Amino acid sequence: RKWYLEKLQQQPLMWTMYQSLLKNNPTTPGALTLSCRLAKEKVYSSSAGIAQIYFGPFPGVKLTAKELDAIIESTPVAAALQEYIQLDSAEAARMGSQSWKQLFKAFLAEKKAEMECQGIKVGQIILTGSASRMTFVPQIVREVFNDISEDSLMHDMDPSRTISKGLA
Repeated sequence: RKWYLEKLQQQPLMWTMYQSLLKNNPTTPGALTLSCRLAKEKVYSSSAGIAQIYFGPFPGVKLTAKELDAIIESTPVAAALQEYIQLDSAEAARMGSQSWKQLFKAFLAEKKAEMECQGIKVGQIILTGSASRMTFVPQIVREVFNDISEDSLMHDMDPSRTISKGLA
């Protein structure tokens, strides 16, 4: 959303329209967030790796996988989590200025080390859930679990529905 708003600010007329919409409709930020999330899902779900962010009367803004990967890599996640889910200050401090990508890699490395201490050898990994479609997720998994063979890293056939199916 922040990236989209930066693009909108580059167009003074569009920015004025957005400010007016924001002033008159308190649901604007939430609606824009949903539009951005939809585009993120499309970027990582399509073979082209491109989507448009469409929001209200504003022109669509193209988003590519390369741009989205750069945003995810460079954006500290703690501040966003504090804003959107009221992440506790101690946990935010622990996360520091790390991005989602950095935190994900550190988490995997920690879990791998725990398993090794317990004598557990990982022989196969199945990537599942919508986040597994992000281009860097399998890359990081391969980096951390560099001792498993290439064919031991598998992708779920329907990652976007696996979690909801499991819950059901």
